[in-house]
Amino acid sequence: MVLTHGALFYPGMDVLPVHPVYGAAHVGKAEEIELIRAAWRSRVERLFDDAPIPFRSQNGGSFPDRHTMADHVSPGQTGIAAHIADLTDA
Repeated sequence: MVLTHGALFYPGMDVLPVHPVYGAAHVGKAEEIELIRAAWRSRVERLFDDAPIPFRSQNGGSFPDRHTMADHVSPGQTGIAAHIADLTDA
């Protein structure tokens, strides 16, 4: 998530959730491969329907000095979670 925020969202792109395949180097059974393929097909079918991750915009009021997040935004949260807007914020 940090990579997608810093490398894609920060320069201006909308970012969709990633599709990780954990332990891919250790997949060997045909059944496991077919499950991965089916999940990937499902992901691709939803590609244009999925909403982007609602990262907070640097110019959207959450960062009044363009660098530091305002105190009232995401109180008690740290890390990348603080940079994702709640659906109620949108």
